[in-house]
Amino acid sequence: MADTDLEQLLAAAERRDRPAREVWPAAAAAIELLWWHDRFTDARALAQATLRDLAGDPGGLFDQDVPFDEALLLGTTGTGQDPAAVLAATRALVPGDSVLGKRLTWLSENLPGREPHQLVRGALIEKPARPLRRGDAELAQRDLAGLTGEERRQLWQAAHSRGHTDLAHQLLATGHYPERWPIAVWAAGHLISGGQAPEATDLLIAALPTRVRYAGWDLVPAELVLQPRFRPCLTDTLHTAVLAAVDITTVPGYTA
Repeated sequence: MADTDLEQLLAAAERRDRPAREVWPAAAAAIELLWWHDRFTDARALAQATLRDLAGDPGGLFDQDVPFDEALLLGTTGTGQDPAAVLAATRALVPGDSVLGKRLTWLSENLPGREPHQLVRGALIEKPARPLRRGDAELAQRDLAGLTGEERRQLWQAAHSRGHTDLAHQLLATGHYPERWPIAVWAAGHLISGGQAPEATDLLIAALPTRVRYAGWDLVPAELVLQPRFRPCLTDTLHTAVLAAVDITTVPGYTA
């Protein structure tokens, strides 16, 4: 059960009678699940408590950046708090030469003039379309419905890497979805911008099994809830599909 999974992870994240390496992964997993329950303020509070309480013996915690940096940055939305102040307060706890310390410094330097979601996973980076390579261009001229699986994979990769949204729409029209999660997310974003949110939802649900986890604690696709542009496709059906795939027993150090 999704709610039970979150409750168990939160309980594990609050333990202070175990080494940090057995605690912070549960906190990381819980933060991402809290986002999927639209509890961004609670995620920020959990990140702050974890970093504060485990700072003395972090057990690899400071070798991480996501999701703790994102929880700090996005957890002030709607609260009236200044995200820059939250970052500054947390930087005092984290060694400046650590992975997290460097990331918090970078965020602090790049936040002015930007929306927080522009600095986290899934941020939209649009580049002008580039010409397809010769072999890919030849494939694109063929009957797309008749391509082999390997040829479709090649063409999806080409459409994604070269920025050809028109080709992506043509491939989708054949009824074949991309078989790599990053490409599916890219294609879903363009479907949404074209007013096709239901189609984007179907695409993402179909692509969920292809998602490669960032780490053992990474149980859900965070970019979909971190980026406002995906909100139109976050239906109950997608929500259920994402949470049904969660297996908290894979979180490093987790024990019931």
